[in-house]
Amino acid sequence: WSAAEVGDHVALGTGAIGNITALLAQGQRPSDEDWDPPPRLRGDAGDLAGVRSRLASLPEHTADLFDHCLATDRTDVTADNSFFGEMNWREWYYFLRVHALSHVEQIEKLRGSAGFPAP
Repeated sequence: WSAAEVGDHVALGTGAIGNITALLAQGQRPSDEDWDPPPRLRGDAGDLAGVRSRLASLPEHTADLFDHCLATDRTDVTADNSFFGEMNWREWYYFLRVHALSHVEQIEKLRGSAGFPAP
């Protein structure tokens, strides 16, 4: 993946997983439509501004998400994670954080690659 594709994946994944997390915390099991956000990449340099702004909003978004979910805190409702099985909102939230951080590491490795444009 290119750095823009990784960034878009993290930003879209955070939105989708954040939505799943919020639904579970409210006691709602997500529907099929909740899992699949539409792609946002056009495939050119015009993608970078949108990806950059979505990535910049992640720390605030995840902090707000946790506070919002903690208000209802329904841990009895779960949704299937293809790797870890059924998880409640707190487990999905932790998965979200680890997922985003692992992709940030991936972007850092890309930045260190030969031929990667300097900032």
